Amino acid sequence: MKKNWNNFRQTLERVVYDGTARPGRGSDESVYLFVEKLFRRTKENHAEIIEEISNRNIQWLVHFTFAFNVSAILKYGLIPRDFLEKKPLRNMIQSVFPDDNRYDNLMSSNCISISFPNYKLFYSKRKELGKNWSVVLIDPKILSYCPCLFFRENVAKGISGRSTKQGFQEMFYDKRINNTPENLREYLRLPECFATNPQAEILVNSAIPHKFIKAAYVEKWSVKKLIEARCGKKFKEKIWVSDKYFQGRHDHHYWQKDPKTTKKEKEPNGDFRKKYEAPFRATDGHYVRSKAELIIDNWLYQNKILHEYEKLLPIEEKVFSDFYLSESDIYIEYWGYANNKKYFDRKEKKIKIYKKYKYKLIELTDIDINTLDDRLPLKLQEMKNPSQKIL
Repeated sequence: MKKNWNNFRQTLERVVYDGTARPGRGSDESVYLFVEKLFRRTKENHAEIIEEISNRNIQWLVHFTFAFNVSAILKYGLIPRDFLEKKPLRNMIQSVFPDDNRYDNLMSSNCISISFPNYKLFYSKRKELGKNWSVVLIDPKILSYCPCLFFRENVAKGISGRSTKQGFQEMFYDKRINNTPENLREYLRLPECFATNPQAEILVNSAIPHKFIKAAYVEKWSVKKLIEARCGKKFKEKIWVSDKYFQGRHDHHYWQKDPKTTKKEKEPNGDFRKKYEAPFRATDGHYVRSKAELIIDNWLYQNKILHEYEKLLPIEEKVFSDFYLSESDIYIEYWGYANNKKYFDRKEKKIKIYKKYKYKLIELTDIDINTLDDRLPLKLQEMKNPSQKIL
């Protein structure tokens, strides 16, 4: 298989060299041609895997990388390192790699995770190398096209992967926990869309074209601006700011060899959120602070509306919104404690800030929560089309 892949690569390089030699052919067109040739189609039927993805409500596959690489990934797609380090792409795309050599030595594959990054490796790389990082979101439909292997743990441990539906299902393995009536996934309170082991991964033996790259998360607004400066305004809407993928998964204590967790990894922001408990766990893994917020979060997830919980507004004042819908640039606030004067004053102050910066805001109360299936779609429609008012 390796020999056939090397022959394929050498033939492909000759094709691309011929293409780039033609008069009038630009470098962008040559890169797109190269990626298209590297987009390998599998002969296996992955329909059952796609069905499993739908049943588990898996919205994204994820891949972490230096923020420097994001502009090229959004523009051309995710290309295996083996090709980025060789001509002709080495001269066309500037890339920075997080290590000198991949521990699994599988340089011709893209390594991706399901729903949440391999935070153990991600955290260690950020701590070791510093720099700005990004988490790229990939459409899971890519698995229906490309040859891939599924691993229930980290590939570098030397375990074997499988390309079948059973191999995919093994990423969500379950087992009994000693001295408890619960199985492992229930004990860890894992949502259906999370692999059991946080280091489980998929090796995609293909380039992933840009049409499957849906967005890229960065941790700071300043990083977003740097990426925009590299790729222009064309991909502005695909660069999102949040720390949601830059923290440990909620079950990280279970998987740590050292039970002592650094405060920086557990609570990176040091804001009020660590002071007040968020005991309610939503279907998508968010921990929220009230039953009303739990209903809202689950509704957004079930309706496949991409959202962030407690997003810090990009303004001088330190204000967190309850929810932020990144695709439509809409904020949602749930107002409880109607008879609490301090809460009412804080609510009024917060509303003034939204108006000051002209942000789109949907306000929800207990009345809306009781009929959320009817009220929230109307409010979203009204916010997107201001001429349509709710009766």
